[in-house]
Amino acid sequence: MRIVAFSDVHGNLPALEAVLAAAGGTPDLFLVAGDLVGFGPKPREVVDLVRSRGCLVVKGNVDDYVADPGALERLLQEVREARDSGGRYRLPVPLEVFPDDMAWARRELADRLDYVANLPFSLSVEPVPGRVLKMVHANPRDMTWPIRLRMPEEELVEMTRGVDCEVLLFGHHHIPFVRAVGPLQLVNVGSVGYPWDGDTATAYTEITFDGDGWHAQQHRIPYDIARAAALIEGSTMPHKEPILRLLKTAKRDAAA
Repeated sequence: MRIVAFSDVHGNLPALEAVLAAAGGTPDLFLVAGDLVGFGPKPREVVDLVRSRGCLVVKGNVDDYVADPGALERLLQEVREARDSGGRYRLPVPLEVFPDDMAWARRELADRLDYVANLPFSLSVEPVPGRVLKMVHANPRDMTWPIRLRMPEEELVEMTRGVDCEVLLFGHHHIPFVRAVGPLQLVNVGSVGYPWDGDTATAYTEITFDGDGWHAQQHRIPYDIARAAALIEGSTMPHKEPILRLLKTAKRDAAA
């Protein structure tokens, strides 16, 4: 079995097209670990392309904010409370971008909004009995708390306790990595639309299953960022400057 997996497209159509072209051939499955929309100029086109290629998709936190204003309000309240208590809540763009951008994406999606709203939290692939790959957006419990490469082993063990699979596939934290935690293989496929590691190249992961088990190979693909920027600039999106900065620097906004 050959799987092409990616995540966090965020309405960046040129990056998605580059990933699909680079993947080559026809894999057995396309898996998408959420966040198709939000912060990008082409949410409708991204949803249509993913659906036309038969991708299996789980819901991301930003998909949820777009589809459900209540979920967005809970985020805003959580961030405000954290900051009021002296805590730090790191976001990819300033907090004030979220309400207007989510509302804009909601309007742009129109009749595609139901598809985004009804995406599942998780899904599993089992090529042979007992050999399971599970996909979520952020972690097996919720769509918001990230799994990071350098998290202490004990935190990862606790976060993945009870997960009945050999491979846990996810995105959300836009930096790709592969890490073993005991018998479990963690695979963060990174971000198609907005990487955070200073490398603007888009990302996807190729996963194969053979008689020896699961194997993951991660890829970074340069793409036409100038076209992506032009689509943002030519759109009616609000708050374009912080999103353009994220696109061009591949780093979260220090002011967020």
